[in-house]
Order: sequence, then C-alpha cells, then structure tokens
Amino acid sequence: MGAYRHRQPARHGRGPGDCPAQERQLLKLLAEGLTDEGAARQLGLSQRTVRRMMAGIMERLGARSRFEAGLQAAKRGWL
Repeated sequence: MGAYRHRQPARHGRGPGDCPAQERQLLKLLAEGLTDEGAARQLGLSQRTVRRMMAGIMERLGARSRFEAGLQAAKRGWL
C-alpha cells in the first residue's frame, strides 16, 4: 500500500459525549459562519489553537475537509 494510509471514517452513532464541550462550541461557531479568527476571539483562544483543534476534530472524524467534518459532526449530534 505504500507510505499512504487510507482514512477510515469514525463510526456513526456516537453521542455528544465523544466531543469535548469546547470543541462542540467551536464547531457551532464555525457552522454559524465565523472565521477561525472570530471563533478564536469568542472562545478566548489563539487562531493557531483553533486550527489545531479543527485538525484534531477532522482527524477523529476521518474528514478530508471542514465541510465533511461539519457533516460528520452533525450526524453524530455534535452540532
């Protein structure tokens, strides 16, 4: 298979408890249309921290884009 690994999406049916409250709040702010900068300001975090949080969320969800992460998060009840 080489050096690349295919991502497998996380299992469906997980509840909100699988996503920390701060990450759920970040997802909601981004879903409302805030930029990373705006969400960072609302949460009292740096833009870098917000970007790292989103990268972690996307990795856990097996999402290749933020849009896909939003869909997967909604399916899991995180939004």
